[in-house]
Amino acid sequence: MSSQGGRMSFPAVGSYSAGKFALEGWSEALAGEVAPFGVRVLIVEPSRLRTAFNAAGVLRTAQRSADYDASTGAVRANMAEADGVQEGDLARAARVIRDVLDAPDAPLRLPLGAEAVRNLTRVYRRALDDVEKWASVSESADFPGMPPAVRAF
Repeated sequence: MSSQGGRMSFPAVGSYSAGKFALEGWSEALAGEVAPFGVRVLIVEPSRLRTAFNAAGVLRTAQRSADYDASTGAVRANMAEADGVQEGDLARAARVIRDVLDAPDAPLRLPLGAEAVRNLTRVYRRALDDVEKWASVSESADFPGMPPAVRAF
């Protein structure tokens, strides 16, 4: 179980996202390592599910500093206010995961919930736009006349 925070991050959730980014990278490598044995990996990237994740006493945060209120204050408040009103239904989410696991063409990553689909679509489009916009600048770092490396994965 990853999170949409495994593909995107924002102020106030850096340490959470760092763990999820690591999990996704490890899972992506694992998928390639175990595929020859018929084992598949599914990385689930849910929206907020109605769990106790945001409950008082469960959600741990660093001590508040007024210096960071402009960059983290709204996120901190939103996370605290989300308890009990998260849009994700655990039972429905479990059924979706089960169904996807049974699909012969299951993806490596499954955004789960409307918010995750919306956010990850935006993040992927922005990242692709940046790659395309800066491609010639990026490519100029290579030795002139050298063909790009080709990897078989």
